[in-house]
Amino acid sequence: MHQWKKSIFPAGMLLVLLLFDGLIASYFNQVLYTSLGYVTPRLTIVGLMLLSLYLSKGHLLTLTLIFGFLYDSYFTGFLGIYLGAVCLMVYLIYQLRLYVKPSLAVYSIVGILMLTVMELFVFSVYNTINLISVSYDYFFAHHLGGTLIFNGIIFVLAYGVVERFLTDFSDSRSVF
Repeated sequence: MHQWKKSIFPAGMLLVLLLFDGLIASYFNQVLYTSLGYVTPRLTIVGLMLLSLYLSKGHLLTLTLIFGFLYDSYFTGFLGIYLGAVCLMVYLIYQLRLYVKPSLAVYSIVGILMLTVMELFVFSVYNTINLISVSYDYFFAHHLGGTLIFNGIIFVLAYGVVERFLTDFSDSRSVF
């Protein structure tokens, strides 16, 4: 495999997912209000989680820093909140991989756990600096459930679709 393909494909995939995050949030805004609460698409974050299963730590860290910064630039006016959340998520994935066995079920549970940690981190920072003024009860009841279900389904579907492409870029078949 050519080295440039190993660098270009994951970055291109994350860029497309970043743009789709914005498109879904903009064009389907009314549809994202469900009986489960408001659904926030996190396709870029799901992409980083999928890449964390196959890329080396250094390559993923570079992509995490770049796309965490782009995510903040694209979606928020405050730089560093999602950058910190995504870096925390990637760090926790690398710590958890020492203790779990690889399978789709384990990857899905780790993915949902990481999305939960990231959403709680971002909500806590926003709440601390008074960008939002809602309670944790409201957050859990009207935001977290729908977001986790939607992005969990996307994770499982994307894993099945892109696994064969991502194995070409892995340093080893099983990184966990």
